[in-house]
Amino acid sequence: MKKLFRLTVAVILLGLAVSCGDKKAQSPMVVRVGNERLLLEDLQAMLPASYLPISRVQIEQFVQRWTENELIYQEAVRQKFDQQAQIQEQMARLRKEYIVASYLEHFVDRHVQVDEKEIQDYYAEKAAEFTREEDLYLFEFLVTESFRQANTLYQQINSGLEFAEAARENSIDVSKDNGGRVEWIALDRLSGILADRIAKLEIGRLSRPVKIEVGYALIRVLDKRKKGEPAKLEEVRDKLVWQLQVRKREQMYRKLISQLGENSDVESYFSVIQSAFADSAEQTME
Repeated sequence: MKKLFRLTVAVILLGLAVSCGDKKAQSPMVVRVGNERLLLEDLQAMLPASYLPISRVQIEQFVQRWTENELIYQEAVRQKFDQQAQIQEQMARLRKEYIVASYLEHFVDRHVQVDEKEIQDYYAEKAAEFTREEDLYLFEFLVTESFRQANTLYQQINSGLEFAEAARENSIDVSKDNGGRVEWIALDRLSGILADRIAKLEIGRLSRPVKIEVGYALIRVLDKRKKGEPAKLEEVRDKLVWQLQVRKREQMYRKLISQLGENSDVESYFSVIQSAFADSAEQTME
């Protein structure tokens, strides 16, 4: 099948380290569809923000989707498909919605601030509503490859060696960086063997070496927060902050609407809605 457009694809990853501060004219081209070009600088700006690194395959897939969309878009424009009245109306609605959302993000969302006193006051007011949904454990934990090493550390800790020191120097688990301390975690987030052992341990008592999937573990439960009790502030802080932000945003939004309404000419005729939709509503209820 004859191609609609000549498509030129450049090597993508060789220039990914190019500084975003370079002038656009100097930015290498990644792909071209007809007269439309995707430059490396454009690609870097378009890639979605992520806490995880984006792989080469994901970047190539992103470019491929951009290329396919551009092919379809250019063909639609060539056929004047975009000039249809329905599409023009929808584009106008989308443009308006985008402008409104961007305006609110700039003038409302960016200014929603929650300070520590507000968080503490809100927690004091709502504490009864936040009950713990499962038991949470605070414990110390280290893992060795052999039973012999774990048993030696067990004896040394019982003789006075600090658990945190033993974990940092000997543990093969990532918790070693925190001295083996694991803070307020539910058992369903742990392996079955480890969860079962922790559930049976007395608070403050060091376990003998426990065989787990990756080696031999020593465990000491430091504290337990029980299901059904009021949750501590640090357990629900994120939820409280989110609720406060939602409430503050709504207040700021209503204030903005009130100010705009006072300075604008607005007329509402709800009687038109009532008469126009009364019959359809009654039919639905029947």
